[in-house]
Amino acid sequence: MCFSFEVSLVTGVLSWCIGIAVILRCPSLRGDAVHLLVFSSMQFADAALWKSNFEENALNGTTTSVVVPSLLSAQLFLNAWRSRDTSWGLPLATASLVYSSTLFWRLRGRYSRAACGPFGSPVWGNTEISRRDLWAFVLLVTLPDWRWALGGIVFVEVVQRVFCGGYGSMWCALACVCAVALAARCA
Repeated sequence: MCFSFEVSLVTGVLSWCIGIAVILRCPSLRGDAVHLLVFSSMQFADAALWKSNFEENALNGTTTSVVVPSLLSAQLFLNAWRSRDTSWGLPLATASLVYSSTLFWRLRGRYSRAACGPFGSPVWGNTEISRRDLWAFVLLVTLPDWRWALGGIVFVEVVQRVFCGGYGSMWCALACVCAVALAARCA
């Protein structure tokens, strides 16, 4: 998981390297690779939070109030855009707009802190994300693909039972799995 500056940074760099390699080598998977690039960009935001030492400074405040909600929103809107030619397009776009607005509102002027335990991830805005909000986010970034939606919900449930906090920030494990799966599809 994203339990240190180094882990967050390495996961982000490796995911980006795989994503770029897939874009260059497998044009048919370009959309999935772009999705991976946007998704794994959160690793760089988490690295910045670790670098801030979770002090109430400009790096923490800007990352929490601007970068984190921007990257989360980008994931929502990218999935809505990729689904634009399906019956899911407009509902996903509308729900993404509402969810994105609440992200910016909830994290405005806030700072993040480290979660509990040795494998804790950053807790964005110093407030843990609820199960309902995590499920909603997972559905908005995975639908209309029910397999990914179900996998994401299982991931949320496992993470909430195994770790003591920083649930929203635990992209590291999922980014690694997605990167490896995409590399395997391209191979």
